[in-house]
Amino acid sequence: MNKLIKATNIITLSFLVTAAAQAADVTTNFTNGEVLTATKLNNLVTEINANDDAGIGDITAVTAGSGLTGGGASGSVTLSVGTGAITATHIGVNAVGQSEIATAGVSSAEVADNSLTAADLAANSVGQSEIATAGVASAEVADNSLTAADLAAGSVGTSEVADNSLTANDLAASSVGASEIATGAVGASEIATGAVGSSEVATNSMIATDMQNEAGIEYDTGSVGSGGVMTSGVLLDTLVMSIPSSGYVYCVAQIEANWPANTAAGAYVMGDWTTGTSLTGNSAYTNLTASHTSTTYTSFTIIKTFAVGAGTINFKLTAYTGTVGVAASSKERACMFFPTRY
Repeated sequence: MNKLIKATNIITLSFLVTAAAQAADVTTNFTNGEVLTATKLNNLVTEINANDDAGIGDITAVTAGSGLTGGGASGSVTLSVGTGAITATHIGVNAVGQSEIATAGVSSAEVADNSLTAADLAANSVGQSEIATAGVASAEVADNSLTAADLAAGSVGTSEVADNSLTANDLAASSVGASEIATGAVGASEIATGAVGSSEVATNSMIATDMQNEAGIEYDTGSVGSGGVMTSGVLLDTLVMSIPSSGYVYCVAQIEANWPANTAAGAYVMGDWTTGTSLTGNSAYTNLTASHTSTTYTSFTIIKTFAVGAGTINFKLTAYTGTVGVAASSKERACMFFPTRY
């Protein structure tokens, strides 16, 4: 039976040759690199064969496959991993973990767009240093995914909030206080109709300069009159108002007619508010229904509303009578401005 004689059985070549000499035909022309085989009969070597490729196998060349470089058809050969030659097809699922990646070994160029999901990121693995300036846009942030705990104090300023991007639904109750609102940052366009009630305004927190086109009043309580006999239009008083904007002025006054003794029935006194030059009263009047033997007084009220624009306006209280000797006076009058008509 032929077999390859191992070193554990044959220690030296001279032993082999000595053993082979027992055979009838001996050939000892061996060379380095040959493999010796022996034929043994009854524990005696009868034949030794030399072959330069017996037992070597059938490999004739080593060829570099995908992702590798090197190889060859003879001699000592080396295989190496080519630079950039390893692609996703060469890597098994979950074959690469943190221990296989050098610090800073993966840059954005190695990560395909949209290839990472939340499941690929460890908790707290992405901090400020991992995010380029302006690297996260609204498209990368899921609705309602950020809470107050995700935002550092002072990390969101006006430059981070688009115009008109916040609505009442985006703000928690009582989340915005005076310290969060810049001076002059809230105007009428930022406040919904009916959104501010007395509970939203601190006591004594509003002054006249904080209110736009607020209502106002001008009045006078001193007694004024025609100075006795009145036979034509008389200016009793003038109230001057600085009107802040377009709106309405409501003027009211009480006129007292002074009827001398023996004034005939039918005598009258008219009164009016005017902003013009005419002093003839025609807004309201009173008349004497019967003659009197002594001095008599009759009161009546004059009310008038003006549509006005911004500016300084003189509101004139006038009176008029056609009866000689009749006088008129007023003890109280007022004009009020209102910016809104309901």
